[in-house]
Amino acid sequence: MKLLLYYVVLMAIRASARQQTINGAAEYKNNEVHSFSTNETVVPTLGMRRISLERNLQNFGKRREVRKLKILSSVRKTEKKKIEANSFSEGKQDIKDLCGKDIIVREGDSFTFSDTSLRGRRKSCRFTVKREGAISLSLKCSKFELGSCNKEYLQVRSIGTFCKKDAPTITTDKQKYRIKYRSTKESAKNKTGNVCTVFASKPLVGGSGDRPLCHNCGRSPKEGDSRIVGGKPAQPGHFVWLVYLKIWLYSYCAGSLITEKWILSAGHCMIVEARKITAILGLYDRTKEGVFESGIDKYIVHKDYIPGKVDSENDIALLKLEKSAPLNDYRIGTLCIGDKEDAETGDIVIIAGWGHLSSGGVSPNKLMEVNLKVISDLECAEKYKYQYNTTEKMICTYTPERDACQGDSGAPAVIQTKEGYWVAVGIVSFGRGCAFINYPGVNTRISTYKNWILDNTKQKEC
Repeated sequence: MKLLLYYVVLMAIRASARQQTINGAAEYKNNEVHSFSTNETVVPTLGMRRISLERNLQNFGKRREVRKLKILSSVRKTEKKKIEANSFSEGKQDIKDLCGKDIIVREGDSFTFSDTSLRGRRKSCRFTVKREGAISLSLKCSKFELGSCNKEYLQVRSIGTFCKKDAPTITTDKQKYRIKYRSTKESAKNKTGNVCTVFASKPLVGGSGDRPLCHNCGRSPKEGDSRIVGGKPAQPGHFVWLVYLKIWLYSYCAGSLITEKWILSAGHCMIVEARKITAILGLYDRTKEGVFESGIDKYIVHKDYIPGKVDSENDIALLKLEKSAPLNDYRIGTLCIGDKEDAETGDIVIIAGWGHLSSGGVSPNKLMEVNLKVISDLECAEKYKYQYNTTEKMICTYTPERDACQGDSGAPAVIQTKEGYWVAVGIVSFGRGCAFINYPGVNTRISTYKNWILDNTKQKEC
């Protein structure tokens, strides 16, 4: 009896549910929500889905508006605060106070920052330095030591990443520096901390309009009043055009980048096939990697150069890179081709290279530079009259106890023009020993070969 009663109640519930479904279907039909047959119980579900879809679309619109508001709010929160560099108090700024800010630097401005608060902690900080006016931005670190390069570094976007003891020394006329600093617990080992200074400096200038090839050639932060044999270590980033030429396994020379594809060097360095020569650009310390490395596609030695003849004229060569060099303001740049009037008797030229520190002596790992005085053709010929034949196609330099040496061959002798850019006036060629008394260094005079350079590079522009 109980079973029968349970069955009757169940059937009544089902009949009631079916009637509600039919009534709902009729109501939707009368309201022209949808057209369907009343004996299909699934139809009202379709109608409900449509209403649900419409509601979802409305809610989606609302959610989209809310999302827009959240994004706008987030943008406002992350907008960098602009600060004038001249508003900083004297002394070092804590790097954490610079995070997320735009710092405006104008002529005469400078500020120093340290990582005191972040040292020994796993933190990162980003800020931007922007220049205003006709200035260049310079960044130098007086104290700098970080841990492993993949965890700790100071990064200047599009210029380089600096770590360990590789301190940045940068000057650029880019509109801004984007700086990222990252530290870990390792940096706690550096008790003194890292101290860097950003300052406005003289604008970098390029070659004048009448200089061939690269119109932005000869750009460097180096001043022309600085002091290889009798030389001193050069500053990183000062000789951005200098190329280290690794010649097979046992020898090396130097050269200068004159376009993104061509290097100028000495003919007597071309003693092996081109495929056995590697050009390294942006190199400062030979124990470390350079910024860019390329094989040599081919080289061209002047047809009138006589191999094996020490005092041969026309000691000049062009090397074509297999890959174009990535020109930038800091590590790699081009050198201007000099005219005869750029270097006259009594002028001071600079030669930089990795050559021996004395005749037949050891070679330095770090780039060296030396200042040398240009002497007249007549004086040079007189000093060498019993040994070598020097001509007007050569330019000679002599300063007691200072000279280029073995390994400096092919390096440019450069001078800074009155306009501020650097030009190559000579190529290290030969001499008796290194810094021998009364024996000058002899260089190929580049101005004599300007047309030869242009004809063989087949370039009017960089």
